[in-house]
Amino acid sequence: MTLGINGIRNGITSSITRALTPRNTTKIRVGSIGDAHGTRTWIELTKRMEPVCDEMVGLGDLPDRGRNNLEVLNRAQKLHLTGRYKQLWGNHELLFTTAMLGNEDSLVRWLKNGGDRTLDEFRVAPWRRVASWFLGFTPREQSLLQSYAYWIAQNSSLYHLDGHGALYVHAGIPVDNEGHMHLEYEGLKGLECLALAQKDLKDAFASHNLSHKVFDFLQAGEDSFLWNTKWFRTVIEKDTAQELLDALGVKMIVFGHQHKSGVTDLDHKIFCIGGRFHKGDASFLVNSAKTIEIESITGQRTVIEKP
Repeated sequence: MTLGINGIRNGITSSITRALTPRNTTKIRVGSIGDAHGTRTWIELTKRMEPVCDEMVGLGDLPDRGRNNLEVLNRAQKLHLTGRYKQLWGNHELLFTTAMLGNEDSLVRWLKNGGDRTLDEFRVAPWRRVASWFLGFTPREQSLLQSYAYWIAQNSSLYHLDGHGALYVHAGIPVDNEGHMHLEYEGLKGLECLALAQKDLKDAFASHNLSHKVFDFLQAGEDSFLWNTKWFRTVIEKDTAQELLDALGVKMIVFGHQHKSGVTDLDHKIFCIGGRFHKGDASFLVNSAKTIEIESITGQRTVIEKP
């Protein structure tokens, strides 16, 4: 049976409606953590977060820049096996995955954005790092790199909605110059647009179609979904946080990507979990029915009572 575009849209709308339908989530605690970038600090915080949360969300950018990329990737896989962990796509996951599956432009861009550190962990002798530019990867390197790429492609999501109405994304929600939502893909907007993009991304990897239009939506430029950074400042300046939540039909937004210190709280509506793990400045956030809790790597805790 083949579904037309209306059938696909109806299916997407139904899945979003089910996700937003109130359920008994009084005791559910949802933890979220920002960009690891290959650091052991991220691993330490996930171990602290795991026993106090029922569900966990990794906001993307597991690899690159740090020196413990394999440990981070293995830790994410282990968490995923618990059935309580959701891994989101970050711009670094998308660069790494498309590079490992044969996109040369992605390979160059990935190496320039910290992928060289990740690649270091797959090689021993310095001469191999030079030779790879001319000779390519060894069969072992190729197999190991691609195994992680396939795991990311099969198990990552573009967004997550928790039972308390919070939306989790990697880089945030694109807005126009006035702070109004500017999130659109293939004629759909908001969460419906993300649901379709997520489906198309899985289909693109399944068919090995790395020229699919979904990649332009996700990483075509600095304002694309997995890269945008200016939107948050615009929302703050134009005071459109509540308008953005209403347009999306959610109660809160949690995102990472930006290299800020600690956690930025905008009116208890939008939270940016800073990605400075490599400097020992990191936190995780726990969302529950009545509170929002933030805990830093140093053990400092902030509890925000919900109205």
